[in-house]
Amino acid sequence: MTSWGIVFNTFEDLEGDYIDYVKKQMGHDRIWAFGPLLPDKEEHDPKGSIGRGGTSVVPPDDFFMCGSTFIPSGFKDQVEGRGFIFKGWASQLEILRHKAIGLFITHYGWNSTLEAVTSGVMMLTWPTGADQFTNAALVVDQLGVGKRVCDGGLRSVPDSVVG
Repeated sequence: MTSWGIVFNTFEDLEGDYIDYVKKQMGHDRIWAFGPLLPDKEEHDPKGSIGRGGTSVVPPDDFFMCGSTFIPSGFKDQVEGRGFIFKGWASQLEILRHKAIGLFITHYGWNSTLEAVTSGVMMLTWPTGADQFTNAALVVDQLGVGKRVCDGGLRSVPDSVVG
């Protein structure tokens, strides 16, 4: 509350009501939505060290483990000709900006949310913790550019039959 001003990585069209609320709470208008702060395509870093997001990988051919998720042997053969498996780092932003992408299953971390919104990609929710549930509610309930798929976190798997 003693800050002279605040800069948020967002934009007015996305969170205008919340920015107005913070201005009211702070008692001044030195609150700026300066974003989204996303890397340009030209800033591609093959080591994924843009400073956020970590790595996106599907390593050894025998299986991939991420938390409690396994992709079994033979998966590569099953998707051949219909999809891609990235080994190493892949730019999520470049993927989302590709014309072939119609939707994005996301945990709703803020950077992923901004990247999808600014890329014009519909999102399916799978928040797992922290601010992700609030971000999902904003995108689904207020903006209408997302759809609830799974709100149960890591212990819940969405039904494969869309109703």
